[in-house]
Amino acid sequence: MKYAYLILTVMLSPFASSQAVTPVHGDSWITHIHRPFDQTSMGKSSGVYGPKAPMPGDWPPSPALNISPNSTGQKRTLSGADLYRFKCRGCHGLFGIGAPPEIHSVIDPVRATSAKLYVERMKKVGMDVNLNDATPLAKQARQALLERLHKGGTDMPPPDPHLSDNEVRSLLAYLRQLAAIPGAEKQ
Repeated sequence: MKYAYLILTVMLSPFASSQAVTPVHGDSWITHIHRPFDQTSMGKSSGVYGPKAPMPGDWPPSPALNISPNSTGQKRTLSGADLYRFKCRGCHGLFGIGAPPEIHSVIDPVRATSAKLYVERMKKVGMDVNLNDATPLAKQARQALLERLHKGGTDMPPPDPHLSDNEVRSLLAYLRQLAAIPGAEKQ
């Protein structure tokens, strides 16, 4: 087998030297596999192992989001997915898990608003909590989350995040789906 490989290498060597190296052109392989840059290993490491690399179009900063009125002259309300993409996804990522320890998950506070998930989580760690005890805690978590979305926090969202009531409801509905809260898709 060794000799066959050696003979094949010697026979093909003249062909190898006649090939010229050409420059790369065309779409990136990332485009062919339909994967955004931030989901590649290089994209995931950007901002983790040093300052985040500027992406094409990041500089100069893009102007503020301007939503044109629809045909009736009223402003449109963005969907929860759009709001998340514009205001949250840049730091918290596609699935809302953030980049711990610096950037916290947005999913965990949303999951705290579900009494059912709270009971399941407590049972996994060996605590016996019933739905009657978990319901007021979930309501309290929901109120705290709504207040934070309306008024902002210390860091995120920024103080006075400029979200209307409809936008907060829309964003929260999307976050509930992202957090896989049972029944969220029906809202």
